[in-house]
Amino acid sequence: MGAISAIAQAILAYDAEAAARLAREAVDDGSDPVIVFDEMSGVMEDLGVRFAAGECFLPELVGAAEAMQAASSVLEDAIK
Repeated sequence: MGAISAIAQAILAYDAEAAARLAREAVDDGSDPVIVFDEMSGVMEDLGVRFAAGECFLPELVGAAEAMQAASSVLEDAIK
C-alpha cells in the first residue's frame, strides 16, 4: 500500500494519530507534501459527495476532517 493510500485509509477510519504519523513518514521518505495534501483533499471531496448523496453522515464527515487536519498540520510544517 502506498503512502498516500495509507493516509487515505487512516482518514476514512477517522484515525487522526495514524494519519499524522503516516504523513510524517511520507514526508520523511521524500514524498512531496503538496502532492500528498492534494491527494488527501481528493479523499475529503469524495467523502463530501457521499455526504451530499446521503451515503454517509455528519459524524463520519467530522471524524474524517479531524484526521485530515492532523495530517495537514504535518504537511504544512513540511511545506514551510
